[in-house]
Amino acid sequence: MKNKILIRGLTAASVAAVLFLFAGCQAEAPALSAGSFTHSDVLDQIYHAEFEGQEGMSRSWTEDAKGNEQLILRESTDDQGRLVRLMLVYDRKSQNDACDLAVLEQVTYEQRGQECRAVDTSILDMYAVVQKTGEVIASGKTDWGDIGSKAYQAATGE
Repeated sequence: MKNKILIRGLTAASVAAVLFLFAGCQAEAPALSAGSFTHSDVLDQIYHAEFEGQEGMSRSWTEDAKGNEQLILRESTDDQGRLVRLMLVYDRKSQNDACDLAVLEQVTYEQRGQECRAVDTSILDMYAVVQKTGEVIASGKTDWGDIGSKAYQAATGE
């Protein structure tokens, strides 16, 4: 059984130091106090809870045209040689303001001269991060109109 460590209210540097010291243990991302979540904290929380340690997954940051941070989990190419990214994108606060929401997307890009443009985007799941506890809840949603799991509905009020 894997050990789990729950770290509350630490700075990113402190968390990194603790995770380094306990490298042999599986660690949950730190649960930050309500109101202290940044968009990148939300994406990091989801990464640690859902993807860390999975084969082929990594973590690199990028920004969209508006300057919003996005967390790239994996890059590959499709059968046409186009770049395909699996990434987490911050969405918004939940309807009840108790959670931060993010989307797991698969985005295919096409190179046109010097420009790289997204030509296809698929939603693979949507996540809620409960602000009080840092708990990550997968919704099972693959479309904006989907309802989502009962746990997701209860946590988000949606």
